[in-house]
This record gives sequence, structure tokens and C-alpha cells, in this order.
Amino acid sequence: MKSTLLASSAVLLLAVSACTNTPPTVDTGSGGSTASGGSTGSGGSVSTGGTPGTGGFSTGGATGSGGAVSTGGITGSGGSVSTGGTTGSGGSVSTGGTTGSGGSVSTGGTSGTTGSGGAAGHAGDTGTGGATGAAGTAGGGAGGGVSIASVVGSLDGALMLHDCAKASTDGYDCPNIGPCTNNQVTKTSTFPISGTTGQTYNMTFHVYGVVEPYNYVGGTRAAGNNTSVTTDPDLFQTGGAPQPANGNGYDYNTYEMSVYPAGSGMTPDTYFLNSVDLNENPHTNTTTTQHATFPISYMQTVKIYGGGMITFTTFDSNCVQVMNCGTKAQNTGNNCSSHFTVPLTGAMPQPPASFTQPYTSGSGAQYGQWVFIDVTSVVGP
Repeated sequence: MKSTLLASSAVLLLAVSACTNTPPTVDTGSGGSTASGGSTGSGGSVSTGGTPGTGGFSTGGATGSGGAVSTGGITGSGGSVSTGGTTGSGGSVSTGGTTGSGGSVSTGGTSGTTGSGGAAGHAGDTGTGGATGAAGTAGGGAGGGVSIASVVGSLDGALMLHDCAKASTDGYDCPNIGPCTNNQVTKTSTFPISGTTGQTYNMTFHVYGVVEPYNYVGGTRAAGNNTSVTTDPDLFQTGGAPQPANGNGYDYNTYEMSVYPAGSGMTPDTYFLNSVDLNENPHTNTTTTQHATFPISYMQTVKIYGGGMITFTTFDSNCVQVMNCGTKAQNTGNNCSSHFTVPLTGAMPQPPASFTQPYTSGSGAQYGQWVFIDVTSVVGP
């Protein structure tokens, strides 16, 4: 039987303004011919920029002998790009390079400030003998999206493992790896939130894992308070609390997520990752949830706070956790011969290469539980 607490979270965002430039007139050298977006002479100078095309795609001038050219970045919605210019709304810009005799590398562009649908800058074209310009970085998501890493840091891609101390003796439970104190264990992972202190962001994230279920007191389940785990595997819950000491189901493990605002005296927003309804309390429901784990893979959006933090906490009241032994039907006879695996194909980033499924710990048949967090967007007001 089991209990585990997980806590908390975070989200972020940004925006940008657009500008346009008039392409400069380029002088031709002796014998030079005009190229699209700029003319060159023998060994002549490169025309910078070029007139932006429809949709904000700006093509750099053709190089003289040995010159290198970078192509302008593609703007996001509403933005146009001039060579070396700043981004339009949502766009990212690559800075056009100038070339001298022998050609120098043109920089592909700095990241545009995020906004609506910004696109990455285009890689610079290579001039004769010149080096290729680096590509500009992509803009942020729509609606004020900001760099995920700059706000939530290591929360994006966090893998939290819950190992067995040794192989099961009963075919469905195993001792928690602990350390256990008074036959209990609490594990907490903390993730600071950056961004603008006090700013509220909406963080959308994907929760993957294999967890045992828990019936919390109060709160609102995303799948509905009377929806079976066999019908809807979204086990996310907003609000509520774990069972009181020695309450019905207290011996199972909690997975709690707490989102803290910035400042002292913080009152966190509370969420849970493994909630089932009262009818499926694993302490009493022997046919569906007792001594069982469930694969989870669902998306949720919560508010996070710049300068705050997110914690994930698991609480185990008896230092025992349920092993990943597949469905109740597959575990007939308690031989734990079948195991859940959860597809992670779309996750970005991916878990470490050392993580394989079904997840085991130590040596032997120690099929523990795990949770992986993939933050997909951070958006401001």
C-alpha cells in the first residue's frame, strides 16, 4: 500500500514590437552587376538588408568576390524584418553580415523577443570563400509566450523516481527505498521560478508516469469527481487535501504539487497528480485500484508566479509502495509479470538516456513508480 506527495509549479511569457527599414542604395564597382537586393562590383561591398518580402522574409544582398551573405529572419505575425533590424511583433531577427575582401562570417541573427508566433531566423548564405552565417533563434509562442527555460528552469524535463528497496515478496507491493523515519518517508523536489517577481504566468505542462492512486478529501478532479480511473486516466486534481492520519486510504502514497507565490507568508496553490474518486478509494476498492498502479499522460495549465517556486512532494505513511505490475487482470496470481510503459515520443526534452521502461531499480524485479514533467509553454497576461 502507498502514499506519496508531490508539489508545485510555474509559468512564463514575453512580447515584442515590429519595425521596418528602407533598403540602402548600393554603389557598384567597376564592372559590377546588380544582384537581387543589392549590386556588387569586382570585390565590391555587400548590400545590407534588401527589401523585406511578403510575410517578412528579408533576403540579403549578393556578395562580392569572397563575400558572405546572411539571409534576414522570418518575422512572426505582423512583423517585418530589415537587415540587422529588430523583430516585428513575435518575430526573431538575423543580422545581415557585411563582407570585405576574403569574406567574413555574417551572424545569423539574435533571438527576437517573443510574441505572436515568432519564427526562427534563416541561416546566412555562403559567399565565395566565406563562412555560413548562424541561424537566428526562434521566437516565442503565441499570446506573449516566453522562453520556458528562463522561467521554470530545470522543472522542464524533471524526472522524479520512486524506487523499491528490494524485490517484492507478495507480487504487488515493495518496500520504499526511503530513508524511512518512524516507518514513513517524504520526498520533495523543489524548482525555483524566475521571470518578473510577482508576475503571474500560465504554465502548460504534460505529466507522464506510472503512479498508485489516492482518494483525496475535497477538491475538484479534472476528469470529474465521479469519473472512474478506468474511463478517464486524467488523475489531476485542484485543491483538496490528503487523508487525515489513519484515515481511509491514508496508507497509500500522495503525489502533491504546490505552487508558491513570491514573498514571505506564501500560501501555495495545491494540486495532486494521482487522484481517484471516493468510489475507487484504493483502501477499499479491491477490484479496481487496490494494490494497483496506473499509467498517466495528461496536459494541464496552472498559474505560476515569478520569484516563487514549485514543489513536488510524495508522502508514504508506511514505507511501502505499489509496484508497476500492469492491470489487475494481468496481475492475477500476484506474479507481477506485466508492466505499464508510457510513450514519451512527443516530450521535449526527453528523459535521460539512462531511463528505460518499464522502470526498475536495483537488481531483480523492482518495478518502482515515476513521474516526468514536460513544460510545453509559459504565457503571461
